[in-house]
Amino acid sequence: MKKIFCVTCHKLSSPLKITTDYLSSFPENIIILHVDKKINIDSFRKNLSPSIIYLNDRVDITWGTVSQIKAFINLLKEAANFNPDYIFMLSGDDLLCMTNQNINVTLKNIDYKNLIHYQDGRNRWVDPVIRVKYKYPNYFFLRNASIFCRAKKKLMLKFNFLKTNDVFFKYRHLIHSFYKGTNWFGINNKTLKKIICFLNDNPWYYDMYKYSLCGDEIFFHTLLKHLNITDIYHNTSMINDALRYIDWTTGPEYPRMLNEKDIEQIKESGCIFARKFSDDITQEHFSYLLNVD
Repeated sequence: MKKIFCVTCHKLSSPLKITTDYLSSFPENIIILHVDKKINIDSFRKNLSPSIIYLNDRVDITWGTVSQIKAFINLLKEAANFNPDYIFMLSGDDLLCMTNQNINVTLKNIDYKNLIHYQDGRNRWVDPVIRVKYKYPNYFFLRNASIFCRAKKKLMLKFNFLKTNDVFFKYRHLIHSFYKGTNWFGINNKTLKKIICFLNDNPWYYDMYKYSLCGDEIFFHTLLKHLNITDIYHNTSMINDALRYIDWTTGPEYPRMLNEKDIEQIKESGCIFARKFSDDITQEHFSYLLNVD
């Protein structure tokens, strides 16, 4: 099964090296890496598998902005050139938690359905329209914002002081509903082709998200619904429908940074990937997680 793993990263982390070293050891797998444009790519080329493909059309990524969507689109367009059976979107903090053989078996067992999670009773609901209909100022995208900035953001939202996104309202009638979920997903070849075809023919859709806040959690979820893609995996007994182990509950950071103490629970989860993993994870931890020598 030809699988492509599209990875966005900004540092050479232990989870990135461990995951890509393992996946690249199977000829059926292709890894495409998007390294943040701000970052020197030389250390990645030097330390990672020589079979990795590095995306040339790199984006200067700022958390929460449309730059994350742009990087995803560039990766998907590159992946489409290889006509894969299945594509996974990953970050450099993700750790594989299933063997290559078990990934293939899992995908076959779910009839190669798309692994993309839409918010439901398993998570806190957020109105997706609010994320797109406004032009969010730059201070909304500060990861370690000051108390003043945090207070300012709350006031802007509470009293509706944000400027509206004109492009959103211009094309709003073309989209029946907006949807939100986990921005890390897996899709099959049929879905990949439909996405690329639509985006090439409808540049207005991307333009709607240029001023969005964390629009990458809405862009693809809404698009799949708009394209009437129905072969989406859904199983409420799993942690989420993307089969990604993510801890949004225990803190202190959200999502919580995972470590070796989480491995036993991850092994029982049935997930394909886990995130975010701390940089002190080792090859020995990974081998134990996968039950391989």
